[in-house]
Amino acid sequence: MKKKWWLIFIRAGNWFSYRYAWFILLCFLIIILIFRRMYNSNYTLSKCNTESLSIISKINQQLDYCCRCEKLPVFGLDWQTDLDNPCSDSSWVISNNNTQLRFNIEDSKNCGGNCDKIQRGSAVANITVGPRDVFLNLDFDGIGELQAPNFELIYFNLDGTKIADAHAAGGNYGCNFGPVLKTYHVTGPYKLLKGTKHRLEVNFTTNDNLFHKSCYYQVNLSFTY
Repeated sequence: MKKKWWLIFIRAGNWFSYRYAWFILLCFLIIILIFRRMYNSNYTLSKCNTESLSIISKINQQLDYCCRCEKLPVFGLDWQTDLDNPCSDSSWVISNNNTQLRFNIEDSKNCGGNCDKIQRGSAVANITVGPRDVFLNLDFDGIGELQAPNFELIYFNLDGTKIADAHAAGGNYGCNFGPVLKTYHVTGPYKLLKGTKHRLEVNFTTNDNLFHKSCYYQVNLSFTY
């Protein structure tokens, strides 16, 4: 029987060349396995790094969100509120890092609401200024009755001195409403020396139980160097 050509070729080689071919093949397979392991290792590491970077990115986003809250140059701006309102137990709304105080007024019965009582409230905060002098800035916002002036009054005291207020504009327009009027008894901004303590006080009253509709009064504070 005639032998196949490839078998003749293999047998024609000496012992060393035959073993050498298998050695080359084995080395080639080992090299393939090494590269495969390195590839899988790099892929796993890359995936791990990608997941880690994603987690770090989320943490940075949360930190950025926290830092968007302005750090105040004063300490203790925590309001203690008092409410004398038979028509609501949640008239005060404090927001914007405790620099915004709003008193929401319930609609009076003579203007289609359910309240026939006087609505009052107060808020007090005792602050300490940080290591630098700061200026307290004060502004008012709100919607008040347009029937009688000076009803629905809010005022701001600094260390026991009334420095500003806002009140209803009046005008004998019944249950209509419009922007409040502001009065500054002491011109701002108000300088607060470093390390000093101060008492901030906000007081509000409707003064009567009539002509309140969709009304609110708001104090806006800010601190600058």
